[in-house]
Amino acid sequence: MMILTSQHIIITPNKVSIFGVDVSLEQSGEALLTELYHRHIRNYPKFFKMDTLSRLGFIGTELLLNSIEKDTFDAENCAIIFGNQSSSIKNDRDYLTTIQDEATYYPSPSLFVYTLPNIVTGEIAIRHKIYGETCFYVLENEQQLHEIALATLSTTNYRSAIVGWVECTEKNNFYANIKLLWKN
Repeated sequence: MMILTSQHIIITPNKVSIFGVDVSLEQSGEALLTELYHRHIRNYPKFFKMDTLSRLGFIGTELLLNSIEKDTFDAENCAIIFGNQSSSIKNDRDYLTTIQDEATYYPSPSLFVYTLPNIVTGEIAIRHKIYGETCFYVLENEQQLHEIALATLSTTNYRSAIVGWVECTEKNNFYANIKLLWKN
């Protein structure tokens, strides 16, 4: 069995690369993600409720799946395998600021509704009706995630996997490398 990579998307605060081709953008940082949403998606209002980590993974996956032929993608036999090194640290820090001062103590629901790292995989699965496993690992490095993805494809009946390393430590400090792996 051979595992192949079809395409990959890389997103940083200042650059977006789709299959190795840089995309011309007007915005940077978190505003870049909103620009990509308005240019390429426009029909998923839950995007505006998502935290930066979820937006990053969601946008990257949308760009990836929008670029492949729909009849070649088998959602029922696809896994979603994401990971990073810092979990949801940006939102955890934001949430902490809402509960530090006893005088103004008010835990903000908007900061923890979409903060779990697996929210991004769930949103992708819902949007594309992907019925395979969805998981988000907190790991030391991207190579470990790739090894998990290869093991998953080698030991299951899944035909493909959307694999994404999505890291967001601050509002304007993020990185995504999202690819589609499939069995040949």
